[in-house]
Amino acid sequence: MRNAIPVSDYSYSLDKRNAWRRAHGVDGNEVVFLNVGRWTKQKNQIFILRLYKELQSTFGLSRLVFAGDGELKDKLVRVARELHLEKNIIWLSNEHD
Repeated sequence: MRNAIPVSDYSYSLDKRNAWRRAHGVDGNEVVFLNVGRWTKQKNQIFILRLYKELQSTFGLSRLVFAGDGELKDKLVRVARELHLEKNIIWLSNEHD
């Protein structure tokens, strides 16, 4: 059976991984956590920030990527700053690739 989408367009690529990491200043050894979605109260990203703060002691070098947008952006940035996480978080607006 044929796939409805070109699966090869979404296959893992070490080159794309490394290019993304270089573009965002992420070391090859850093663990990357990702949250994708609207930044709203219902998604509870404040909890994700607090959880990530705790996970840092386990994983050491790591980054948290927030991909999306929403009405809580300013609050999330403020809480990240209060938790001293601003250097470990990458904020991405809606991406089209």
